[in-house]
Amino acid sequence: MSAADVVARLQQTLPGRVDVSVAAREAARADASGHAASAPPLCVVEARSVADVQQVLRIASATGTPVVTRGAGTGLAGGANAGGGEIALSVRHMDRVLEVRPDDLIAVVEPGIVNADLDAHLAPYGLWWAPDPASRAISTVGGNIATGAGGLLCAKYGVVRDAVLGVDAVLADGTLLHLGHRTVKGVTGYDLTSLLIGSEGTLGVIVGATLKLRRRVPGEVSTIAAVFADVRTAAAASAAVTAAGVQPAIMELMDAASLAAVHDLLELAPPPAGAAQLTIQTDGPAAAAEAAEVAQILAAHGGEVEVTTDAARGEELLRIRRSMHPAMARLGTTLIEDVSVPRSQLAAMFDEIAAVEARYGLRIPAVAHAGDGNLHPNFIFDGPEVPPAVWEAADALFQAALRLGGTLTGEHGVGVLKRRWLRDELGDAQWQLQQRVRQAFDPAGILNPGKVFEPAPEIRVSAGVVIDEHGRAVVVRKAGAVVFQQPGGKPEAGEDATTALVREIAEEIGVHVDPAQVEPLGVFRDLAANEPGHTVVADAFRVRVRHADVARGGEIEELRWLTAADAASTPLANLSRNHLLRLAWE
Repeated sequence: MSAADVVARLQQTLPGRVDVSVAAREAARADASGHAASAPPLCVVEARSVADVQQVLRIASATGTPVVTRGAGTGLAGGANAGGGEIALSVRHMDRVLEVRPDDLIAVVEPGIVNADLDAHLAPYGLWWAPDPASRAISTVGGNIATGAGGLLCAKYGVVRDAVLGVDAVLADGTLLHLGHRTVKGVTGYDLTSLLIGSEGTLGVIVGATLKLRRRVPGEVSTIAAVFADVRTAAAASAAVTAAGVQPAIMELMDAASLAAVHDLLELAPPPAGAAQLTIQTDGPAAAAEAAEVAQILAAHGGEVEVTTDAARGEELLRIRRSMHPAMARLGTTLIEDVSVPRSQLAAMFDEIAAVEARYGLRIPAVAHAGDGNLHPNFIFDGPEVPPAVWEAADALFQAALRLGGTLTGEHGVGVLKRRWLRDELGDAQWQLQQRVRQAFDPAGILNPGKVFEPAPEIRVSAGVVIDEHGRAVVVRKAGAVVFQQPGGKPEAGEDATTALVREIAEEIGVHVDPAQVEPLGVFRDLAANEPGHTVVADAFRVRVRHADVARGGEIEELRWLTAADAASTPLANLSRNHLLRLAWE
């Protein structure tokens, strides 16, 4: 089926939901990372319901068309960028709060609701949802879940994974799953909810979530800002706060370059040369006492400390941290990274950033969620494309984080930008296991292909299934291989590749095939059983013939009926799962 046919089928099934405008398709190519797909998607489908999502995935599955799910497009790893030949599936308009249960401290929501809107909806109940990404005013809950997002409040109140009890997800074939529980405890079966969190749209499309809420924290909030002579001293001070057993709600660290850039953006007085800043908030009944203890620790480490309980002043101080990204945008094109290290290694990681800056002659302003060890180094460069030197520097930085016992990404996800380093952290055995998990959820590989895992080398084949007049599949095998899985036909004059392969199959088994009886099945992807790390891509079709026309002869050794019962014992040579024959009998 051609791309135009796929779009036409979507338009017919979902009238008024399919946007083919240049503006919509171009917007779907990119996210807030600055990275964009090489070409725009076929269309953008604006889903309004779970049924809409199911319809899109059924069409995509039937036609072998990749689907990329999008929310608000605020991601920072290229994970929701839709490219050429793909359907961009937007769930942004699925933004309802379906249920709030103050007695159970849960809310049931659709994926497109914005964090800040959810918070406003919950406020009259005296409740809130704790995840607090810097993009909370524009990011969606579904996007938070898909990336496993974090934010400023993680150290005390946890990340998204800690605040989700269950998800509703649609699989690649349109099947709707209700995962997780509405209860605080629940250990029935595998924890598939946790598996979906952070899966970046590669296992299913999240269409609903049951969220774990908190009661709003009573009392005044105390905000502490401390300026230090350098970033290493500030990092050591933050580690001392953690070691003292105080648990701030927020503890943010800005190095000299990021602090100076934000002061310039906000037209504030320039900070002292080389100075770094810690911004900390304490909350709850013990906020004042904790703030006093924190201030004492920071002062002992050489910080110039300000403490305030004035809400407006507190927001002014936090605004400095929240203005980091727009300040970086003024300096040039930015590659925003996201490594995490153990909190005790935070100062060492800032040393590594400085060493990489010096080695590669780059500017890498950095901020950190100091309460949990999550750093955001920002590589600044000119032009739209990331220069090779920046990628080399990023590689050095990632390897340093791993050496310090850290991870490649704390909250932004892998997406496109970090997939080349995934195997370095996971190791071969886990990398291959995760590939198999992905395949179990999405055998044809149509959900967000090319994200998280680097595209595997492809073994391109064409495949056909012969169906007799009773609708049963006839498998003709020679020397243990299915003759209908071949590298492709050799076209003669006026033939395309599929027609050529059909002709070759017909010649092989001694039958005449009417071209009108060739039924395309689409393109299917699978892990190669005989070539680890490779993907088989099959252009599939079915050919209908009469049983009487199928002749034994030549090199053919076996002719038999294939049924669902013996499918598992009839492998295609390189396909680890038998999509084509399964379709033949369904």
